[in-house]
Amino acid sequence: MAARRRRGLSLGSILMLLMTVAALLGTAYFVVRVAGDSPAASMHLEEIIGAVEQAISPGRTAAPSPAP
Repeated sequence: MAARRRRGLSLGSILMLLMTVAALLGTAYFVVRVAGDSPAASMHLEEIIGAVEQAISPGRTAAPSPAP
């Protein structure tokens, strides 16, 4: 049986990559808009970013913060 030659990325792969980039850009835009509209949201933006970073990088574990 002859080996099949791969031609690189398929159309479906390219579309999924473009959709992923669009979703990331949309999320960043949304967070910036929310942080700019609400002083309360902008005060907690660092905590939100820290939680997102911890969620997307499972190898890192952060020390739990003390309760207020």
